[in-house]
Amino acid sequence: MEEIVDNVQVIQGAEYAKTFGIGDPRPLAKKYPYTHGLPKKECLDAIGMGDSIQVWLDRPDETDGKEAWFEALSVTPGDIEARMKKPPYKWPDPTSDVVLRFPKWVVAAVKFAEPKDQPLAELPQEKYRDWCLMDSAISLSGCKVRHIFREEPKILDEDDPSYDTGWRLSAASNPLWDTQVDFRPLSFALDCDDSWLNYIDEPVGSAFKRDQKTGLFLPDQAARRSFTREMPEKWWDEL
Repeated sequence: MEEIVDNVQVIQGAEYAKTFGIGDPRPLAKKYPYTHGLPKKECLDAIGMGDSIQVWLDRPDETDGKEAWFEALSVTPGDIEARMKKPPYKWPDPTSDVVLRFPKWVVAAVKFAEPKDQPLAELPQEKYRDWCLMDSAISLSGCKVRHIFREEPKILDEDDPSYDTGWRLSAASNPLWDTQVDFRPLSFALDCDDSWLNYIDEPVGSAFKRDQKTGLFLPDQAARRSFTREMPEKWWDEL
């Protein structure tokens, strides 16, 4: 994380709490809004006693922050007092009874005690968790998506037929799969380039090409000929 939140108050577990800090989740969410999106205001406002909340904990000897779950004990309009419920994996002294008070905006995820409230907590990384096939130049080189086509999903796992959305994204001027391709969650693809988000619910068979002058996507059924129907089966096996 880029910053440690400085207005966190330790209520219990003072000595143990000295070994970590709560990380600010906002810089990462700003940079990667679809894979690291944060709860909306209405979600944070709905948090009450007994709900579970996730924050990121940082330690001086760790390179990356680690997620930890807390149970809300009391909530004010701006702050939450919560007890550590599930420490990060391999965290020292996981049985230590730590209670902290921290601002609501540090919350990275929420699990409401009442299932009916859970839709409030849906994050972009959950909404767009299914997968697509994308030209790796989009992620590696930062190229913009130029062609999108939705075909019948490829079932890679018999137990999870929704794994593949059928979306195929190409950065090439001619959408031929003669470059490296990757299977990625839609959230990852959108973080690379979300200019095609308005078309994400289009049905199977839809195909669009970006107009280089306007940046808009226009219907382009000719793209069907050269997408993954002709992709060698061995490529699928390597993904």
